[in-house]
Amino acid sequence: MSTPEPTIRDRGSESANFGTLPTVALLALAAACRWYAFNPPAFPVLSVAWLALVTVAAIRARSLRTLLIAAVIVDFLWGLGIVRWIADVSVAGYPFLAGYLSLWGGVSMWLVRRGASSPRTWRIPLWVQLPIIVVALDFLRGEFILGGYPWYEAGQSLAGWTTVAQAADLLGARGVSILAAVLAGAVAAYAQPWSERGAARDRLVGLAVAAGLMVAAVVYGGWRLRQAESLPRLGRFLAIQTALPIDNKIGWSSQRQLEDVPEFARLTLSAVEAAGPPIDLIAWPETMLPGFGLDPATLTMLEEGGYFPGRIFGDIAHAIALKSGVPLLVGSPVYVGLREADRSWEWDAHYNSVYLVPPAPMGLEEPPRYDKLVLTPFGETMPGISAFDWLEQALLDLGANGMTFDLSAGAEPVRFRIETASGPIRIATPICSEATVSWLCRWLVWPEGTRAADLLVNASNDGWLGDDQAARWMNLRIASLRAIENRTPMLRAVNTGYSAGIDSCGRVISGIGGSTIRVGTAAGWVVSELPRDDRRPLFAMIGDRWAWLAVVLVATGLVATRRTSGA
Repeated sequence: MSTPEPTIRDRGSESANFGTLPTVALLALAAACRWYAFNPPAFPVLSVAWLALVTVAAIRARSLRTLLIAAVIVDFLWGLGIVRWIADVSVAGYPFLAGYLSLWGGVSMWLVRRGASSPRTWRIPLWVQLPIIVVALDFLRGEFILGGYPWYEAGQSLAGWTTVAQAADLLGARGVSILAAVLAGAVAAYAQPWSERGAARDRLVGLAVAAGLMVAAVVYGGWRLRQAESLPRLGRFLAIQTALPIDNKIGWSSQRQLEDVPEFARLTLSAVEAAGPPIDLIAWPETMLPGFGLDPATLTMLEEGGYFPGRIFGDIAHAIALKSGVPLLVGSPVYVGLREADRSWEWDAHYNSVYLVPPAPMGLEEPPRYDKLVLTPFGETMPGISAFDWLEQALLDLGANGMTFDLSAGAEPVRFRIETASGPIRIATPICSEATVSWLCRWLVWPEGTRAADLLVNASNDGWLGDDQAARWMNLRIASLRAIENRTPMLRAVNTGYSAGIDSCGRVISGIGGSTIRVGTAAGWVVSELPRDDRRPLFAMIGDRWAWLAVVLVATGLVATRRTSGA
C-alpha cells in the first residue's frame, strides 16, 4: 500500500503555521501594497509584493475558514476605498461593487491553497501555479462575469514601468501580469514549510526563472523603445478638456447647456489659435454636445416644432469645425427615430456616440457616427437585470436616483478617416470605459489581424469619478496599455481629466498646458504630435485567446483535486 504525499500540515509543524492575528496582519499588509500599487504614484513593484503576501497567507494560514473570512473582509475594506467614487453615483451599487471585488480575492487564495496542499498538485511550483490562477481569474472577471470589470489586474500597475510594459504587445496586459505573478510565486515559495529533499533547489530554480523573465522583458522593452525613436510623424491633434461636475452630468439644465457649450466653443477656438497650425483633428469629451444628435432631419423637426435645443448645438459644432478648418470629433447622445407622442418623447434607439464633424457647412446628411459598442456594467446597463424593466427601475429608485439605463449598444464598429498633409489617417474611437476593454480596442484597430486604424481617440467623461484622482490615474494607465498592446497612439479627451497624448509605447507625451506632461482636472487643452506606428504586434494576431488555456488548467486542477485537497 503506497504512502500518500504530505499535505501542508504534514510537511511542516502545524504550530509553525499562522493563527488568526498573523493571518489578518499579513492580508492587511497585502491590501496596503495593493492600494499603493494602484494609487498614484503607483509603485509597480508593490504588485509583486501584494501577490506574494496573499500567496504566503494562503499556504500558511492554519485555518481555511479564518483565511477566507479574513480575506473577504480585508478586501471588502480595500474595495470600499478603491471604488469610493461610486458612492456619489449609486449608494446601493457602492457596497455591491466592493463586495464583488472582495470575492475574487477569496477565490484566488482558495485556489492557491488547494493547489499547494493537494497530493496531486503540490509538487507544481508556486511560480507556475500562481500565474495560471491570476490570469484565469483576471480574464474571467475582466471579460465575462457580470459584463466584465477589467480594473485592478496585476499587470496594470506595471504600466508605470515603461520598459517592462512593452511586453504587453506580445500577450496583452495579462501577459505582463505573468511577470509579476511568476516573481511573486518564486518569492512566496520560501514561505512554504517544505522539508523534502530538493526543496532548496526548486526555490532557486523559481528565482532564476523569474529573474530570467524580468531580464528578458527589460531587454525586449529596450529594443521596442529604440525602434520607436525612428517612427514617422502621424499628425498633430488637439484634445479639449471640459470640467463639468458629476451633478451636471446627471442633471445638466438647459440654461447651463446654453452657457457651457458656447464656452466650450470659445475654449476650442482659443486653443486652436494658441497651438498654431497644423492641427489635424480636434476632439471633445464624451457627451459634451448635448441634445438629440446631429441628424439633420431630427434637428429640423426640433427647430420647426419650437423644441429645445433646436439646431443651436449642431450649428455650434459645425461652426467650430468650419472656422478652425479642422475636423471635430465630438461626443453626443443620439436618439434614432425621435418623435413626439402624448407630450413626451419616444425613440427607436438611444446611443452614446461620437461624431466626426467635417470643416464644412451642415449638409443634408448626418455626419459619420460611432455608437458605443460595450456599455459600462452598472453605469449604463445592469447585466441580466436590464432584461427586466421593473426590476431595473426598482434598483435605480433604491440606489441611483436620477439615472436612467435606456442606452442601446452599437451594432458594428465604425472607423473614421481624415485627410491630412501627410496622408490619410484612420481613427478608432473607444468611448469612455471602452478603453479599458482589451478585446474591443484590438477589434477596432486589428480586425482579422490587419491594421484598420492608425490612431485611437478615447472620448470620456470622468466627471463620474468625483474627486477621486486615483481612479482617473488608473484610466490613464490602462489607456497606455491599450496603446502598447496595439502599437497605436492614443489621444484622450476627457471631461475633468486626465486628457493626454499617449504614444504607441504607452508614454504620456503631452498633457494639459500644451506640450507639457502635466495632467489635471481643470478645463484646458492638450496638443499632441503623435507618431505613426506600422509595427504589427503579436497581440494583434492572438489577442487574449491564450488566456483560455489558464482557465482550462484551473478547471482541470479543480477536477484533479476535488477529493484530495487539504485544508
